[in-house]
This record gives sequence, C-alpha cells and structure tokens, in this order.
Amino acid sequence: MRKKKPLFSTFLLLCLLIISILSPAVFAEEQPVDKPSLVALGDSITFGWNLYEGENPDKTKPSAHAFPNYIMDGGFDVTNLSFPGWTSGQLLTEIKNNPLFLPAIAEADVITLNIGSNDLLGAAEINKVIAEGSLTPEKIEEIKAKIESASGLLAANLTQIIGAIRGVNTEAPILFYN
Repeated sequence: MRKKKPLFSTFLLLCLLIISILSPAVFAEEQPVDKPSLVALGDSITFGWNLYEGENPDKTKPSAHAFPNYIMDGGFDVTNLSFPGWTSGQLLTEIKNNPLFLPAIAEADVITLNIGSNDLLGAAEINKVIAEGSLTPEKIEEIKAKIESASGLLAANLTQIIGAIRGVNTEAPILFYN
C-alpha cells in the first residue's frame, strides 16, 4: 500500500508538469497573431493592375495579388493606397486631400513608395513616339529636355510626399523604389 501513494503523487506531478508545458502552446495557437501594418503608396505596379484579371472584376480596388501582399510571405496587414496611372503629383494630392491616407500612414509600421514612372513616361510622350514611328536627333533632344523638367518636378513632389509621411509618422521606414 505504501508504494502506491508515492507513485500516485509522482504521476500527478508529472501530469501537472505536462499540462503546464503544453497549455501555453495551445493558448498561443488560439490567439490571433497581430501582423505589422504596411501602407503601400504608388501607381499601377503597386495596385496590381490586371493581375489575375478574372478574379478581380472591380478595377477600382487593388488586386489581392499585388506585390505588397506578398512582402515577407504575406507577413503584413497591407493597406494598398495606390491607383493605376498616378503621377507623383496625383499621389501628393491624394495624401493631402483624401481622408483615408494620413490616418493609415500614421499607423503604419512600414511604408512602401513606388511612384514616378508615369511622370517620366508622360514627359517622354512614349505613345506619341511609337505612333510617329521614328526618332530624329531633334526629337531626342526635345524628349531629354522634357524628361529633365519632369525629373525636377518629380524630385520636388517626392520631397513633399516624404515630408507629409514624416509629418504623421516619424518611425516607420519608407521603402522607396522605382
């Protein structure tokens, strides 16, 4: 009889030990993991224009397959504030005037910024050059001058965009790429 009591106590102690080790793991699985937030600012590239077209009939909303959703294997809660065709000036206007932008930016842990391609493509008048079918040395010089001017405006707009971001969020890294 005496041997059963220590055996029972040992068994009970072992069960408590196992429960204390396993129960935090079980509870951890039940708790939703808060993902860091990412705000994506940009144009059609960020928007995911025409990605998986059949799955996204509403062309006013970013594609679920846009690349910001795949950063760190989907490790972010993404707010995609981009739109096809935007120039840096249009993005700046949205940041200043759209009531959705600054609050989202203020709460972001990471901000991506991809803008400027449409500024430069518009200045180069690519569609016009393609339609005309030829480039003369004079036309090339004209395009260079327009691109130089557009680059100056793009730089000024980027300065204001980053200033507006930093005005509400001084901590989040801004990942600029183009």
